[in-house]
Amino acid sequence: MQSRWAQFQRGIESYHAHPFARAANPFPVVWERSTTRLYDYGAKDFTGGAPLLIIPSLVNRAYILDLLPDKSFLKFLSVQGLHPFLLDWDAPGAAEQSFGLSDYVTDRLLPVYDFIAAKYHTPPAVMGYCMGGNFALALAQMAAPKPPALVLMATAWDFHAPGMPKFTADMADKLLQIVGQKNELSLDWLQTFFTALDPFGSVQKFMKFAAMDPHSEGAQLFVALEDWLSDGVPLTPGTARDTMRDWYAFNAPMKNAWRVADQIINPSALTIPTLAVLPQQDKIVSPASAAALAAAIPGALSLTPDLGHIGMMVGRDAQTKVWGPIVDWLTKTI
Repeated sequence: MQSRWAQFQRGIESYHAHPFARAANPFPVVWERSTTRLYDYGAKDFTGGAPLLIIPSLVNRAYILDLLPDKSFLKFLSVQGLHPFLLDWDAPGAAEQSFGLSDYVTDRLLPVYDFIAAKYHTPPAVMGYCMGGNFALALAQMAAPKPPALVLMATAWDFHAPGMPKFTADMADKLLQIVGQKNELSLDWLQTFFTALDPFGSVQKFMKFAAMDPHSEGAQLFVALEDWLSDGVPLTPGTARDTMRDWYAFNAPMKNAWRVADQIINPSALTIPTLAVLPQQDKIVSPASAAALAAAIPGALSLTPDLGHIGMMVGRDAQTKVWGPIVDWLTKTI
């Protein structure tokens, strides 16, 4: 036991001593409002292609989709002939303090969507990763004209499905009391919540890192990923209420009770070609939860890679099992 603990400690020390630092995003910002920015990933070495709006989670930073030069889903999309735009929420500022989920859709997503549609004279396809998939679904329902295609990657819908965290109404009420005192759902709490989904995995990964050559590509990827995991953002009180109480505790989406701007978000009414990516080793969004959304959308196709929530973005098989099939489907659809 002591040797395992010592190895774990060495892994943490090696991580903190590693010199890697991620370079700043070189792609241009083409739209912004308060802390929200839209990056154009088709601006360099680009010869044309259909516009694609990509929406990440609010909780984690957007750059998981462009983590390293050889681990960049966004650059892959551009090289394959699409024109990707990445929405970067950043941490909420003063303008977002009163925001709930509905405000992020109406005050940010719909204007961004309209901006791209007006600039390129065609509505963009829409893709959402994790919580960004829920936003993408709401946007697809409310936008006019409709996007030509929708991609949902590891998007939770049935929050009471097997494999999802158990979070009761009583737990939500206690949490929201704390949120009310601090005026945010803190990053520390969120990191504890997600770490608890796989506590032994957190220990094992640092033990494994302790044995790595610090100059290897694998070590650099580990550090880049850990930096990203530690670089999350807090949630506003309204967003904490909408997610932790309405989604996790009350299961509002599955009960057809999630509203955005007084509209019920109803996947069964969606008529847009849709691809749902359901990573089968996902410990953050259980495959059963994401599959419930795919089943609710008429005609939706499902991709079920044997990867995890983050592995489908940066894993060794991400390009062959997720990136490539998504591009193939998009190019045939839009």
